Amino acid sequence: MLELVSNKFDENQYENIGILLHVVGILLCLSKFGIYKVSKHRIVKKAKRNINLLTKTRRLNIENDSPDHLSFNEYYGHGFIFSDTSEFVEVKDHLKLCIKKAVTAQLPERAIEFLEALKNDTQKFVKDLTSFSEEKRYYDKPILAYINPQCFVDAVINKLPDLFRSLPEALKERYRHSLYFKDLQLELAWLRRVKTLVTKEIKNRAGKISAVQLEHLNKALSECIKTLELSIEPASEEQKAVN
Repeated sequence: MLELVSNKFDENQYENIGILLHVVGILLCLSKFGIYKVSKHRIVKKAKRNINLLTKTRRLNIENDSPDHLSFNEYYGHGFIFSDTSEFVEVKDHLKLCIKKAVTAQLPERAIEFLEALKNDTQKFVKDLTSFSEEKRYYDKPILAYINPQCFVDAVINKLPDLFRSLPEALKERYRHSLYFKDLQLELAWLRRVKTLVTKEIKNRAGKISAVQLEHLNKALSECIKTLELSIEPASEEQKAVN
């Protein structure tokens, strides 16, 4: 059995993340007790190679979209052995980084689908934006930066008054948590552009109910922009001198 598992591991045949982590934990344990004649350092190197191959060939399972949604402590109710060792943690951290990079690489094409969700299922769109809902697919990913601002504004207008309250509140909630500021800063330019377009629409619709509804969105955009701007750390004196 060990020979079968180790051969599959050597040949990068494990495509399921949970199973791969189980194998890594088991091999680390067997290596410690001299049963598996491969060093722990070598096991880590092989595990990373397997993960890199899955990432390169786009076979890395990222259906859950975020490492935070994946359990790195167990798989199907079975905990990983040696999960508290530095070697296992190194593999986990590498896996998390690869998942994050893989998801980011897919954001442009996912943005197209996300815009369609805004047009066809506004509540799903809103829930995917924030961390307090169960869906929260994109709460920590700058997917909005990949949506055409004009297309977004047009879609929002077509969905008024459905999004009258829910979208402004969702946007404010999206940028309320400092934990995700670094990941979402890429959306700052997008927010500014959307605000410019919304302001223009408000002027064009003066005296209409839609102008009042869009004003709620505009205020929310102003808050979001201010929050992200304040989250950007000013360059230190040393950095300024270098630049």
